[in-house]
Amino acid sequence: MWQYHVRLTPTADRRTRVWAHYERPAWRQPVRHYRGDGWDADEGVREVASLFATDERFEPSARAIALVDRDVLTA
Repeated sequence: MWQYHVRLTPTADRRTRVWAHYERPAWRQPVRHYRGDGWDADEGVREVASLFATDERFEPSARAIALVDRDVLTA
């Protein structure tokens, strides 16, 4: 019924920016998906930041730190 949508985009300094949100899948609920019904950026950022927290290459954004336990992301 729900999915995490993660996008990776390159930055000018040759790094990768991670974008995420939580949404209804388009293939199961297309009208609700395209209307953004239940779309939740905070939940997507929270989940993806938590998954990447142990990767030393991951630098959390201020938004990620605000949504996830600071000790998890800055350890």
